[in-house]
Amino acid sequence: MDELIVATAGTGVARTSHYVTPTGASAPIQTLLLEPQRTNLCIRSEEFDTWTNISTCNVTANAVVAPDGTTTADLLSSTVTGSSRGQTITFTGDGEKAIALYLKAGTSALTQLRLLDTTASAFRHTVAVTWVAGVPSLSTAGGAGTLYPVEALANGWYRILFSATGVVAANVNQLRVQPDPATGTGTVYAWGAQAENAIVPSSYIKTQATTVTRNADSLYFPFTAPPQAMTVYVRGVENNRATDTLAGQLGIVQISDAAGNDAYFALINRTGSAGYSSLHDPAALSISGAVGTTVTRGDLVEFAGGVRASGAAFLSISVNGGATTSGADGTAQAFAATWSGPRLYLNSQGSVNPGQFAFTHVIVAAGEQTMATMRSLAGVA
Repeated sequence: MDELIVATAGTGVARTSHYVTPTGASAPIQTLLLEPQRTNLCIRSEEFDTWTNISTCNVTANAVVAPDGTTTADLLSSTVTGSSRGQTITFTGDGEKAIALYLKAGTSALTQLRLLDTTASAFRHTVAVTWVAGVPSLSTAGGAGTLYPVEALANGWYRILFSATGVVAANVNQLRVQPDPATGTGTVYAWGAQAENAIVPSSYIKTQATTVTRNADSLYFPFTAPPQAMTVYVRGVENNRATDTLAGQLGIVQISDAAGNDAYFALINRTGSAGYSSLHDPAALSISGAVGTTVTRGDLVEFAGGVRASGAAFLSISVNGGATTSGADGTAQAFAATWSGPRLYLNSQGSVNPGQFAFTHVIVAAGEQTMATMRSLAGVA
């Protein structure tokens, strides 16, 4: 699979045709993508001819085929070194903000993406996109933030993802695309701009006249097993950052009541900068020790965790096919006598917004099982 495109999924349709290339891998793998609620704050995300024209940056609308297969991508042409197209973005809350944009090489050897605070006259993050034989590499040319791995798609398209720190929401913030800051006469193709009130970018959300919000993804299945010792195996790609302190504890896999509240087992739990843990009965808080603090966006992660026969929560983890490490067991506690209408949830924990995780395998087995046993049951080499 080497010709990746941007595809859409309808409401209530699982995004099972999402491909991602994990850290260190040479080819993309197919995953089930589940993400939190997000809003693209950038309107007219595919219409750069409607953006503010700064120092005469010409736009040829609908010039080439875009990453989604439609002829909607624009050609941006510089006339002087300072020419660009810009749009004011209305953020909510101060701090670090996520930006993403699809680019394809034109005649420029250098393109710049900028988030400018025009009120403070400060570039929060200027990202230099250097083109060599049509392939981009990223560097920070000013300001600060995170540069995420470039995502390669079909027909020479790349998704550029980054964040900008120090954003002041009350100020006027403008996203700018500068085709050629070096010679002032080059071109670049652009499509699908996105700005979010988040630290890590999410998948593309198309906008037209207004901002657009994608609801949180959550998938659940009936779970008829009685309260007992069990092990869950999860394999997939992490889409958050290990250094982030996320709001609350984010359930990657959990067993809850029919309303999705009051988890009986938070079998695999994302705990912000502390990594991951497993939890048995949140009322009693039997939590395993955190593991996987070095896991970051793009890593292929395997978990084997759950609850032992003693009632203690446990968790083991392997990152990018490396050695399995384990956290300390939680405190042993009694199992509930019964469960009321339990469900197995992926990417949900009641009122807490779920995190971002791309799943390849999820299985549950009775009893305490090792990582090797769960891999075998899942058919993973």
